[in-house]
Amino acid sequence: MLMSAFEAISLMIAFGIFTVSILTFVVTLLALLKKKKIDPLELLRKVKG
Repeated sequence: MLMSAFEAISLMIAFGIFTVSILTFVVTLLALLKKKKIDPLELLRKVKG
């Protein structure tokens, strides 16, 4: 199944944004963990409320 050029480009852009956001989240989490010893589960509880 071939996609049109527009579909392929939009898919690439969406995937790129998704990848960048995941990487940013991981890097931020690692930086926080290095600065202070934060329990990841505690962090999840804070995010969930």
